Amino acid sequence: MLNPLLLVCALACPSTAGANANPTFDAAQLKEGRFVYHTTLKGESLGETFLEIRRAGSNYVISMSAPAIAQSWKATVARSFAPLSASLEMRRKKGPYSMALEYDGAKITGEEREDGVTRPVSAVTNGVVLDQRVDWAAIMAANAPAMSSIALHVFDPSTGSSSMVGKIGGTQAMRGAWGETPAIRLDYTICKSDHLEEYTVYATRETPRYMLREDMPNGLVSELIRIEP
Repeated sequence: MLNPLLLVCALACPSTAGANANPTFDAAQLKEGRFVYHTTLKGESLGETFLEIRRAGSNYVISMSAPAIAQSWKATVARSFAPLSASLEMRRKKGPYSMALEYDGAKITGEEREDGVTRPVSAVTNGVVLDQRVDWAAIMAANAPAMSSIALHVFDPSTGSSSMVGKIGGTQAMRGAWGETPAIRLDYTICKSDHLEEYTVYATRETPRYMLREDMPNGLVSELIRIEP
């Protein structure tokens, strides 16, 4: 019997169905700096989250630190958002977890460490693939017009390659600690093997672009409170 959830995933994340299956990205459209967000979970404060975007030669280094939830990661991508490397450290229910990845075109190698056990990572991907750490940044840098859709894949060592479909929304006014500014809404869904993850990113309409707010699964929200050099 077909798993109903898998059917929902197939319908929610088609490989084509009008979406651009070969999207392109330009990291130069993103503002460099250190961005500080107030993060909440179902309205309860989890403290500050720090995101940084820095140019490193012809590449870009994007990193995150959330001390309150003991999680941090760093990803290096080409200007096209082709992934080059990624690392992550966090605390899970079983204990500390870490991973490190190296991307060489379609080939991905690395390792995961959890509960004192090290597991090798070895995978080969097809099509347009992003490292899942930077899916939110990539959709802000997508070369796609308003009201269009894109389809691609994201990689995470724990779940492998997953389909992602995103929609570039229209412009709306947003007000927050940054003041008031025209913003674009960017929705995307990642189809894991047994569940869907739905995200909404609000970013400045004007480039260089930066994220104003992100609504994540399970009621997690991060909203910009200040920008540092």
